[in-house]
Amino acid sequence: MELDLKSLLGNLLLAVLILLLVARAVSFAGEVQPTPISVVESSSMEPTFSVGDLIFWRPTTIDNVREGDIVVYSSQARDGELIVHRVVEIRDENGERELITQGDANEYTDQRGPHYPEPPVTEENLLGTPVSLAGSSIRVPRVGFLWIWTSASISGAIAGGMAGGGIAMLIPILTAGIMIILTIMFISPEEGDEDEKIKRLILEGEKSHIWQIFLIIFIVFAFIIVPSTWYGSETVSMSIGVGERADEGADHTYSFASQGEHIPGNQTVENPGHVLLTHHVNVKGERSEWVTLNENSFRTSPRSNHTIDFYVEIPEDAESGTYNKEIVDHHSPFWVVYPQSFVVSVIEGSPGNGVLLLNMVTTLIFALATLLLMLFLSYLIDRFNSWRVYQEAKNTIKLKGKGGISIGDRIAENKKRFKKKVVAIFDWMRGVDVIDFDPEKPLYASLVGLIAVPLHFLNADLWTVFLLVPLASALAYHLGCRWRAEIFTSALISSGMVFMILLFIPFSLPYLSNMTVTDLTILLQSFAVILLIYVILVPLILFVSYLTVFLIHGYKINHSSHPVKELSDI
Repeated sequence: MELDLKSLLGNLLLAVLILLLVARAVSFAGEVQPTPISVVESSSMEPTFSVGDLIFWRPTTIDNVREGDIVVYSSQARDGELIVHRVVEIRDENGERELITQGDANEYTDQRGPHYPEPPVTEENLLGTPVSLAGSSIRVPRVGFLWIWTSASISGAIAGGMAGGGIAMLIPILTAGIMIILTIMFISPEEGDEDEKIKRLILEGEKSHIWQIFLIIFIVFAFIIVPSTWYGSETVSMSIGVGERADEGADHTYSFASQGEHIPGNQTVENPGHVLLTHHVNVKGERSEWVTLNENSFRTSPRSNHTIDFYVEIPEDAESGTYNKEIVDHHSPFWVVYPQSFVVSVIEGSPGNGVLLLNMVTTLIFALATLLLMLFLSYLIDRFNSWRVYQEAKNTIKLKGKGGISIGDRIAENKKRFKKKVVAIFDWMRGVDVIDFDPEKPLYASLVGLIAVPLHFLNADLWTVFLLVPLASALAYHLGCRWRAEIFTSALISSGMVFMILLFIPFSLPYLSNMTVTDLTILLQSFAVILLIYVILVPLILFVSYLTVFLIHGYKINHSSHPVKELSDI
């Protein structure tokens, strides 16, 4: 057996993409709310939820809520901000249920206290309840800190409108930059050793290879931008009955309309996320020209709503019948780089093709910006190295012609040393696929991951993985595993068990009975997020595993009374 980390990480990322695409396809069969995954941003629910916790919730109705339940609702006092608090009282006002809520760490209810009070929670703004098993809410602790920091950075950046939007572009560029470096390390051509690949493709920046770097950057951004917009489009149905009853299942219903009638209306567009969105709204369907929107393109700030007005103008010669249409909202955080008039001009004629064209142009812009940023950073590094060597040369290096080393040679040597240091950071992860090993011992060692079963009933959280991975790695070493591939295999299997026991299985159980289309969509989306978290943690898991056996192996060599004569790449 061989451990191919390139294929493993690539397949896991492909699985994430497939889960998201399948979830989107399934969602067309039912009415689905936005992905119910939230990051806790305050300490109001401690110790139940802490700042940075990632929680999953499922839609519910107010009739299913009981006193003591935790609910997720949209704040009416804070422009639609999502709040996760506990129900402390249920009232019946004029035949309508109302919920009084309070954070576990708060002294006052949300509806009273020194803060600006919330109205009681009703069916209208109740969104759902956190997914729980055996009375314990399922959460991924602390992983949302990066999201909170990014959210704060973007919110501050966009405070100044379009100028801030340009600053916000740095977030996806830097994120993609990290992905690009990993992509080049793991996917670039195999000829030559890894040192030469990195040197060739990034650090030296040879002109013959710049197009290869650009192609990789373009592909990475295409996988980010194109699916994000397609995945983010929303539709609202409209049915107009001229002289007859319209389809009552539509979001906007106009029955028994008359020829020549002028019908006003409006539609609220929500932005429940953490980034600035640029929207383009159009109408499609039967007699779409009857509907006129007062605006086609606009921007929404994080956690805000925007209402667009429209009117339906029924011609005098309209035939009786039912006409069904859709108001389609395409939105993307990446379109912030364009003036809104440009977005309208590209999409207006053919929305489907226009969105794809706009995304490809956006991909090209971000790819070029990222490439220029990388080249500029490379230039700065070279200038810094030249300046440092020059300073050293003035004091310690004899000029060429007096028997010394030339400044140019010293710069080249210093640059080469710097490149090796950069590449050496990943030395412990590379080259593990050259060993063919028996998986029996790593598999036995990975059974340590089953300890997560009793730990689950003690309310252990996800970080248990960093307790069990060193145990599995140490056991693998004790069983005779001396190759990194064997150690990493035991770490990956044991950590996968921990994710299955503490997240995948508990999260799935509440959905197994009477699963609806909405439940299936939520389940697929949440699985994709959990799997993505695992992929992000894989380098850290492998590092903890390697560090464990490195220390054990070093101790054994230094304290053994006999020379250690065993093959190992630790």
